[in-house]
Amino acid sequence: MNSVQNRNTKWRIYLGRFLIYCAAGSGGLFLTSVFANLLGITVQPIFSSSGNSHDLGKGAWEGHGHDICFCGDYWELNYQPGATIYYTHSGNIKKFKQENPNVKIVLVDIDEEDYRKVTELLVCKAWPDILRDQPGEYEKWKGPDWPDWEYDIIQKNEMVKNELIDAFLPQIADWMKNYNRDVVDAKINFKSIMGIRGNLAKECGEIANRPVSQTVINLIQEYQDINRKLYFAD
Repeated sequence: MNSVQNRNTKWRIYLGRFLIYCAAGSGGLFLTSVFANLLGITVQPIFSSSGNSHDLGKGAWEGHGHDICFCGDYWELNYQPGATIYYTHSGNIKKFKQENPNVKIVLVDIDEEDYRKVTELLVCKAWPDILRDQPGEYEKWKGPDWPDWEYDIIQKNEMVKNELIDAFLPQIADWMKNYNRDVVDAKINFKSIMGIRGNLAKECGEIANRPVSQTVINLIQEYQDINRKLYFAD
């Protein structure tokens, strides 16, 4: 390691390294962008009309491959040693923690009363992209009374949306039942991420031990305003 690399590594350790550990649909990828900005990694996710901040390595995330590692459900394929921020739903987190003891693991905690809401966000945010890009997935899940596939079928058809929510709801409950509790260093509740209670900027700043900039506050406000209007209006 040359002197520049060594200085950069020390600086990353000083600022902190984090893994966002969450069930799909709970806002963990957005939380990754909050921690990135707290640590001086400037990213500005563009939120879709569904409140989605998924980017998966393109657009606003481009150029940050050495700093931000999206493992998702594909840990073995995507893991990059030495990243500043990790984001994952699964994987051998215990082994990761043993190999990276200075990485603080932040869990998105979900109250049981919110399991269905998280599943709704999963279906309404991630699945339109999946069905648009992989129409064959629709046929795998299609019920006997479902209409033919359209790229925006979830937005158009309430029955399809609700049956997908019913199908995925047990996965959220199982995730919260079986996640690896031994490795978690800090928790942020799903309601805080959505702006239903708590103060997300304050909580993240305290966990990261970093001052909260107006950029972070604005980012959180935009995300929460969109998602409250779409999914918590009633």
